[in-house]
Amino acid sequence: TLIGAGSITAIGGTGVDYGTNGMNAGGGGGRIDLSGVTTNSYTGTLSSSGGNGGIADPDARDRGYAGTIYFGVNPTVTIASGKTWVMGVGTSTESSIYNWGTGSLRVTGTLQIDGFPTANSSSGGSPTITVASSTIDSGGSLNANGLGWGGGFAVGLICRNGAGPGGGSGGGGIIVGIGSSGGSYGGLGGYGAASSSFNEFPGGRVYGYATSTFLGSGGGSGSDGGVCRTGGAGGGAIVLSVTNTLTVTGTIAANGGSGITAAAGGSGGSVNITAGTLIGAGTITATGGAGVGSGANGMNGGGGGGRIDL
Repeated sequence: TLIGAGSITAIGGTGVDYGTNGMNAGGGGGRIDLSGVTTNSYTGTLSSSGGNGGIADPDARDRGYAGTIYFGVNPTVTIASGKTWVMGVGTSTESSIYNWGTGSLRVTGTLQIDGFPTANSSSGGSPTITVASSTIDSGGSLNANGLGWGGGFAVGLICRNGAGPGGGSGGGGIIVGIGSSGGSYGGLGGYGAASSSFNEFPGGRVYGYATSTFLGSGGGSGSDGGVCRTGGAGGGAIVLSVTNTLTVTGTIAANGGSGITAAAGGSGGSVNITAGTLIGAGTITATGGAGVGSGANGMNGGGGGGRIDL
């Protein structure tokens, strides 16, 4: 029996700021095994998230990816209000670990699902959660927001493109007024432009198809006062298979992240739901992140929308 409201984590370590010594990425999340728990009344925090990267701006592509949480056969999984659980696939060969058979999933707090970049022939993806029934309560969130491909960032004096098949264009050099374009996936990322000339450059390429479960792509890095700023990360992927009824009065989301200070937004990711019955008055979104900064900092595009398949 597992009871309590504490914290169980196997989080990857944080990378070191790169400076002149190169980039140092965050470590991947570890493994948590709860298969021996016969009665689970735990209401605390549970996380196998990856560590942050060494770049000062958040959402950078050098973060670590989340590891797995193993619940065993036919579990009843409940995330309590005000609590956040984070889990991922660890490697692209472990996706079957979340086949919970006749088990159930109830999200009253927040459940974040991380992806893995080499899945789906390197378009990225995340594990499928298979359950008999699921409820996302009002105020609850099942999401992969900003957990796709990372945004562009500085490498030396160059503001780089966003990561992923549809990564947005970076501003190039650190000259003030060079904009960046948004990441693309289901929709085309917004154009970027230099403030001095308004010469436009397009977002990344659109990719995938109606039922794709790929990760969204990152926005390009823009410049601000001679400093490259990090583009927003793409949305991740929520892949949910429910044999009976899925009730959504809360939120299911795979939204892209906004640019930081003066950079483009990441694209929305994937929400792919198979259910016997889908009911509720909640929201399901795969929205692109906002481009941030304009005028003297150039024009920085918003991320394109992702893909939703029901």
